Amino acid sequence: MTTDLRKDQLEASLKKADNAFKSNQFETAIFLYEFLIVRLEVSDLILRRLSVSYYRTGDFEQAVKYQRLLLDRTQDDGDAFALGLVLLRLGELSLADPYYQKRKMIPDLVRVQVPGVPLWRGQTELKGKTIMLVKEQGCGDLIQFCRYASALVKMGANVLHWVHDPLRELMRHQQGLGRVLDKDEKVGVHYHAYYLDLLPYIQLLESYLPSKEAAYLIAPNNTAQSVVNKIELNGLRQVGLFWSGSKSNQRDKQRSINLDALRPLVQSATGKKVNFYSLSNDSKQREIDASGLNIIDLAEQINDFADLALAISQMDLVISIDSAGAHLAGAMGCPVIMMIDLLCDWRWKLDRSWYDSMTIYQQQEQGQWQSVIDMVNTDFSKRL
Repeated sequence: MTTDLRKDQLEASLKKADNAFKSNQFETAIFLYEFLIVRLEVSDLILRRLSVSYYRTGDFEQAVKYQRLLLDRTQDDGDAFALGLVLLRLGELSLADPYYQKRKMIPDLVRVQVPGVPLWRGQTELKGKTIMLVKEQGCGDLIQFCRYASALVKMGANVLHWVHDPLRELMRHQQGLGRVLDKDEKVGVHYHAYYLDLLPYIQLLESYLPSKEAAYLIAPNNTAQSVVNKIELNGLRQVGLFWSGSKSNQRDKQRSINLDALRPLVQSATGKKVNFYSLSNDSKQREIDASGLNIIDLAEQINDFADLALAISQMDLVISIDSAGAHLAGAMGCPVIMMIDLLCDWRWKLDRSWYDSMTIYQQQEQGQWQSVIDMVNTDFSKRL
């Protein structure tokens, strides 16, 4: 009888823990799962949820501990990749690398494979060698890390880029970064590296660069001028906006904001002296119309990143969430204000700056954007 009662109590606690986890009440979930993990047979589910819960409350060391315990049990590529992400969030680039390499085993993240070609592992004697840099994950990753191609070129390498289709035209017109492969082109190479494979070697690579944060991409000058034709030439300053990203991004709900949050900025005294543009390639016209805000939607003019680069080249300032557009603005040296959530992507919490022209404002509480918007409004009014 006592045993049955105890079992019922533990099952009830497990149900409460599961409900707390699913409701994003992570501190409560941690309290209950920690109570249960010493009283129930250890399960993959509880270990995984403890790791996630600690991560979501910002305790990354504890997240690593439980993710390691989970990986010891499962030996699963997805769990190894998750451990790599948490270690990256702690800034442990070398420790993270063997686990982060497992992303290549996850088809939704890395859709292309390069069998039979050695992975570049920091070799510097590259004269006469060909290295292929390979697309992966999002376009923002490629924009951010393609800067290091110039270091490989300076080592003597012939650098080839296998890029996402929307980036092809932009990358074809860059100087000093190597050559972009044609679609379906077959080549022989000595080494390959996915763009984020360069991460453990950035200190080495940056020793070959004149400045680790300087602009390195330009807008192609032969891009269709329909973007320029849509820019208002009325003497006002030009400001581009990104307030939401691709829905396919797993963190889109955390990183995106509602357009209405920008209302105070757009309707401010400074805002009334500015032309605002939505720079997303997905039309935001319905949102703009519903908001009643005076924002010009450039989606019809932006078909790829070459078009987007041309649009950014016309801007005095870009205000953005964490997006590929923010990366591109920074890579071009355009002034950009970026807004990030508290549990942001690992790259923004490394002890470094990525772009000279970028200013970042971060949430103080997950999901609460008001303090960020207030800081952006103050910065915006001072700049313009």
